[in-house]
Amino acid sequence: MNIQYDQQVDAAYLTLQAAKIVDSEEIQPNVIFDYDDSDRVVGIELLSVKRNISDLLQLQKLIPTEQASRIGFDFPVFLDFLVKSVDLSFTDEKTKQKIGLAKKILGNSSSILRSTQESLEASNARFNRI
Repeated sequence: MNIQYDQQVDAAYLTLQAAKIVDSEEIQPNVIFDYDDSDRVVGIELLSVKRNISDLLQLQKLIPTEQASRIGFDFPVFLDFLVKSVDLSFTDEKTKQKIGLAKKILGNSSSILRSTQESLEASNARFNRI
């Protein structure tokens, strides 16, 4: 997975597989999936990244689990990108707390994050205690 981010337009593009894009679909506001000729997600365009950080923390849920592993969507790497790139001035207090917890989890981890499920469960469990 390759992530390119353009600060000027606050947009990111996740290249999941090198393939010809034959179709695109906005699956939720500011999240566009690009598909190849076999209807596999090969790229994801994210618009207004900083303003939509809370929604983007849930991006993994939009991709079917079996497809995520096949296309190479690495949520821990994506989460790492989000928490290191976000400008907290754009977010509300609850989102700031959730991002702070995600950063803390990433910072305390010996590797990036062991698994997507572990990272989300840990973040959600700690956030729900606040």
